[in-house]
Amino acid sequence: MALNRSFAVVIFLILVAIIASGAVGCAENGGNLSAGGAPAAVEEPSTEFPDFVYNSATSLAAYRLAPRLSTVLSSMPCYCNCGRASGHKNLKDCFFREDGTFNDHASNCDVCQDEAMDVDRWQKEGKSLREIRDAIDAKYRDYGRPTDTPPVE
Repeated sequence: MALNRSFAVVIFLILVAIIASGAVGCAENGGNLSAGGAPAAVEEPSTEFPDFVYNSATSLAAYRLAPRLSTVLSSMPCYCNCGRASGHKNLKDCFFREDGTFNDHASNCDVCQDEAMDVDRWQKEGKSLREIRDAIDAKYRDYGRPTDTPPVE
């Protein structure tokens, strides 16, 4: 009986740890978690991804969008404090290193993932680059300090 109870407690603690780890943002985002839901079905070209991309369904969906959106992402600030913490200059840096390989940062960051998903949705809605930038700034400005991304002209 005591063994069953101990086993149940261990299982419970493992589940709590798994759930808690999924709720963590990134780079000092002050506990502000995104309100994003499940990712929409995305039809993107097949790309080989590093293992870290598969951290979650949202991570995978965001990384699938990133190659197609890389130019737009380079015009968007990231609001997870990665500019200060990781030296990023824009949202693209969260997904790609300077040499063009995938960066693992966004795979563990709800803010980066949600920003990329929003960029995709707003682009599909026909918003201009400036409108997307304004919407990103409005939605995420309270999440953290933005990267030092030049304004959209």
